[in-house]
Amino acid sequence: MTFPPKTIRSFTQIKPGVIISLAVEKGGAGKTTSAVNIASGLARWGANLGWRVLLIDIDPQGTASNAVGQFSAASSEKTLAKLLDDDHLLLRPHEFIAPSPWNPKHLHYIPTNRQTLGGMREKLISKIGRERRLSRVLNPLRSDYHFVIIDTGPVNDVLTQNALVASDFVLIPINLDFLGLEAINRTFQLIKVIQLGLEQERPKILGLLGTFYRKGVLASEEALKMLNDKFSNSVIRTVIPLNSAIPDSFSAGVDIYTFNRYSPGATAYNRVVHEILIRIKKIQEQRYG
Repeated sequence: MTFPPKTIRSFTQIKPGVIISLAVEKGGAGKTTSAVNIASGLARWGANLGWRVLLIDIDPQGTASNAVGQFSAASSEKTLAKLLDDDHLLLRPHEFIAPSPWNPKHLHYIPTNRQTLGGMREKLISKIGRERRLSRVLNPLRSDYHFVIIDTGPVNDVLTQNALVASDFVLIPINLDFLGLEAINRTFQLIKVIQLGLEQERPKILGLLGTFYRKGVLASEEALKMLNDKFSNSVIRTVIPLNSAIPDSFSAGVDIYTFNRYSPGATAYNRVVHEILIRIKKIQEQRYG
């Protein structure tokens, strides 16, 4: 999808340093797929607007990091776990950032290693300020990146809590079936706990993103209707369809836009990125004038 120059220019005033976590307390909701393709989509806008996007993968599975790094992340010695374990601020986060082969100039990431980040989850529990470790890593990077996208795991653990504490916004992917809808309230409760702990409104809910939508299938249509009826103003208008091009692009080692930009999956993620930009722009205008 190509946007006219006027639309592109309308986003030039978006202020940098926006941190968005994709989180929901359930597996199989499309968090990683959405995190990767939203980050890549924002980076493509960056080619027109001079933006850079940073992907953070705080899910011990490390799938998002390996996808954008084309599996070089698994063998890296400079990992997110080391930064989280840095008690005395001796390490420089800038030195841990790697360019993604997908878009080296505009899409970057910090490598995640399954073994070290999985072990870090247990280690963090006994550390002082354990929920703020990721915030400490990202604070010096905010001015360098317009957007930081964080992929989280499917459980409420200290790593997911770190992601939410560090974030300005949360995007909640929802598998459009009835089991998927059950996870929304648990995720809302977790966000509320974080807000109360921070004694502020951050992180705000950016939106609910319907995934694995099957047009014409009763369960999918009813789940989408329920989502819109109950959370109307929070729902991202575009849904992500069940589309073979999405998993196939991962197998091919490229983002959905490179794999098949005309596919329903690429079209949907393009629209989602556009909606995200509109929402962020509106929020910033209300906040800063």
